[in-house]
Amino acid sequence: MPQSTRTQPQTTPTERFLKLANSLQFIWFAGHLVVILSTPLYLFTFSDFLYRTIYVAVLESFGIILYQQYYLKTHSINIQAIKNSLFNDENFFYFILASIWLFLPQSSITILPYFIFSLFHGLRYLETVFLPKVFLCNETNSWIVRIKNFSKDYNERCMYWVASIELLIFVQCIFKALLWYKNSWIGLVIYSFFIKVRYENSKYLTSVFSQWRVRLDGIISHPSMPPAVKRSYNTLKLKIVQISKYQLTPKTAHPSSSSASTSASTDKKAI
Repeated sequence: MPQSTRTQPQTTPTERFLKLANSLQFIWFAGHLVVILSTPLYLFTFSDFLYRTIYVAVLESFGIILYQQYYLKTHSINIQAIKNSLFNDENFFYFILASIWLFLPQSSITILPYFIFSLFHGLRYLETVFLPKVFLCNETNSWIVRIKNFSKDYNERCMYWVASIELLIFVQCIFKALLWYKNSWIGLVIYSFFIKVRYENSKYLTSVFSQWRVRLDGIISHPSMPPAVKRSYNTLKLKIVQISKYQLTPKTAHPSSSSASTSASTDKKAI
């Protein structure tokens, strides 16, 4: 007698979703999703609760990356690797910075870089993991194609926006410190260190900084500008050049523009 063939029962989208939700990668995605949804609500309400919630979610998503990188890969806490990451791992820097913003007074502009990172990380996860595994979508699916095209068109541009925002945050930190806002000097010292390291390692921040310098040079060189202002600007520019000669990180070429959704490297492309 011919043997009857048994077909494997097809799982439902709900079952596939529940299976996916048990993964560490989904928890990482959930943190980014909280940032994506909470940021617009915060910008309309300026709720302190939403502000702190956003940074808790940021710490959760970046913390998972660091946990995977420095614990799961070696099954032990590698103290030496953590020390090296202080100057080489951008995820570590953004994690530390988020922990500082969490406890300092609200500064709405500081949320924007994390929102942009979360947006592209979340889209990448939908494209490569969620839609294919839960809804069994292939690469020709219209939603996947739209996500891929959006990321391709706007990813690089948004990384330059992030660099511009980071410089604006630095300017804000300087003014707050000069006006003696509460804990402003703590934020300025830590953020100055962050900007210096980012300048040494980020092609985006280096490019934006150069653009700002050219524009300021043009403004300051205008004949109507008082000589005292010109002298002060030139002195400040000379000091910045002197500081830039001191390297805080190993001198390497700027990273290439590529990243995986699970590693979530922020200066490399945010996907």
